[in-house]
Amino acid sequence: MNINLSIHSALQAPNRTIAVRLVVAITVSLVTLLVLFHITQSQVESRAATGLVDVLRSTLPSALIVYGLLLVVQLFLRTYRYQLLLTATGHPNLPGMIHIGMVTAVRNMLVDLLPARLGELGFVALLNRGYRVPASVCLSALSIAIVFDFIGLLVILSGLAVWQVTSGDAFQWTLSAIAFVILLCATGLVGLFFVFPWLEQRLRSLFPTPGSGWRARILDFFSALKTAIINTRQNGRFARVLLLTICIRALKYGGLFVLFSGVTHHLLPGLHDAPIGTVVLGLIGAELGASLPIPTFMSFGSYEGFGLLTFSAFGIDAEQALMALFSTHIWSQLMDYGIGLVGWFLILIFAGKGVKNLALPKPQRKLTVAAATLACASLVTFVYWAGGIFLRTPAGASDFPPSGESVAAESSHQRDNAQRALEDINGFVVWSSNRSGNHDIWKMTLPDMVATPVTQHGHTEFYPRISPDGSKLVFARSVQPYVSQRDWVQWNVVLLDLKSGHQKVLSPQSTFPFWIDPHTVGYLRNGNSVRQMDIQDLTETVLFDATAQDGMSSQVLLSTPHYHPERKEVVFTARQHEIGLNSGTWGTARSTAQGPPVGMEKGCQVFWSEDGAFLYQVAGGGRQKTRFVRIDPNSGEQTPWFDSAGEYSHEYFPKLSSDSRILVFGASTGGHEHDTADYELFLWRVDASPDSAVRLTFHTGNDNWPDVFLN
Repeated sequence: MNINLSIHSALQAPNRTIAVRLVVAITVSLVTLLVLFHITQSQVESRAATGLVDVLRSTLPSALIVYGLLLVVQLFLRTYRYQLLLTATGHPNLPGMIHIGMVTAVRNMLVDLLPARLGELGFVALLNRGYRVPASVCLSALSIAIVFDFIGLLVILSGLAVWQVTSGDAFQWTLSAIAFVILLCATGLVGLFFVFPWLEQRLRSLFPTPGSGWRARILDFFSALKTAIINTRQNGRFARVLLLTICIRALKYGGLFVLFSGVTHHLLPGLHDAPIGTVVLGLIGAELGASLPIPTFMSFGSYEGFGLLTFSAFGIDAEQALMALFSTHIWSQLMDYGIGLVGWFLILIFAGKGVKNLALPKPQRKLTVAAATLACASLVTFVYWAGGIFLRTPAGASDFPPSGESVAAESSHQRDNAQRALEDINGFVVWSSNRSGNHDIWKMTLPDMVATPVTQHGHTEFYPRISPDGSKLVFARSVQPYVSQRDWVQWNVVLLDLKSGHQKVLSPQSTFPFWIDPHTVGYLRNGNSVRQMDIQDLTETVLFDATAQDGMSSQVLLSTPHYHPERKEVVFTARQHEIGLNSGTWGTARSTAQGPPVGMEKGCQVFWSEDGAFLYQVAGGGRQKTRFVRIDPNSGEQTPWFDSAGEYSHEYFPKLSSDSRILVFGASTGGHEHDTADYELFLWRVDASPDSAVRLTFHTGNDNWPDVFLN
């Protein structure tokens, strides 16, 4: 009796609908990803969201190279392991290691193509149809390899738990994962080496004379499979198989960790700085999700969903985790399929005509059309909703603006007059300037007007704010070398000690920081959440969440928020139609204890005075389209405050000193873009006439967002 199982015959019935199932799997993946992004995204509009293309483009090339090399090493070790397991069955006619390597490459490509890792059967199909290896031999090697994969995973998790204990990291989740994998290992070992042989004997006793029909073919196949498994167990190669498996699993997760780190290096710092154990467990959780019998295509959706659950259990930001997992998944699949397609091409050339018999028949037309229609509808919905996140077009400039040059020689007279006007002021001004090539934080001492750089960093920095005691700064630093100031997400809030020069990131994906008191900093997170953080214990509190407010758009983006601790109100800028105002483009609003925020005035850049007695902001109507106004927070009455009579009358970036006596601001002669136009800085005593404002900077580069501290 020929005990070789015909893979083509076994799969004949499912082949009639396999195309339909693939289309359904694609649909399920798209819908699952749509739901995940809907849950985790902060409803940030495309003009400010960190997009998938941004993350993929920012992935470190070195991480991709290392991951690719580790894939090649894994392929060699997997091939050698399969060769050991195949030869251990005792079958005499096996292909050489190069051919097994080609099949293994295709297996690595197909493993996640079907749910519950049914793509593994591609290994059996290719060896059986292409190289005439009995299916029982192939399934024996494949089954034992899968069980040893779980044992190797158990070893990796145990080592991770020991490392976490010695390093002081939490390891409760690792222990839970170890318990689950122990159960899987025990089930696999007992089922493979005890239950299956017993089942085969039981079937033989029930059907001692099965005849020559399908029952006999199944019993003969079971007997051949049992013989192959027993021969492999008695061959004494399990020690080498275990060692190879541990190396394979270590290289697998090591490679994924390198790839994950490369993906998160620039744009997802919260995940890049996460503990190694947390990242590895998140990747293991994602892989286990990909192994479940969920009808997804290439595990998209199930991989991200279970990885997200694992990361969320460790308190990782869900939005960043999903973007990192999705990007890592894309890169890994691209490389797996690249190597797998090379293997498939070589098999088609060298393995003979048997492989061509695996071609699938046409599926049933009606089911295919219905499934394809559903898939297309899901794809259109997914692209419409998430396309802005994936393929965003950044607002503002796309690269560093020209650094300009000093015009001090032309302005020595003005500078002398300015120093005389400032002789009774003792303190300093900080601001953002690109005069050194990119935007760094600069400091000017008063009254001598000596300017020096405070930071020298390759990334863009802006919006410096001085602590109440003058000893520290907070500012925003971009997560990649250049980010337009119109993008309000791709920034980290940084704390700088002016005396020691020590810096640390307080909050990722955050910008527009401000001081609430000497120990508390506020900032805008994800473009729509105003938060505060204690800089000593790093505890974070949400002050205002725009997406949770009635009457505000779910996609609202805020700008320059400011919070007054006594009034307990946040003021901010947003597009008027998103905050309930009906005219103009931008408007200001303030939060209230009850009900939705109240719109205040057309304009932008609104701030509280130190004592909360009034608000001030940029408004329209000035000589060159802008001016500063004051607003009574109780009555809402607006009062004109400052509009320069000189050529520099396009005013922006107002900032009062803590005693409300001095206002620093920026102004241009008409150029508007905040981080590219030639803005100069000015200082004005609020009890004097507007034409007494003192010019502080003389440079054709961009100077913006000043703050002032008085000793």
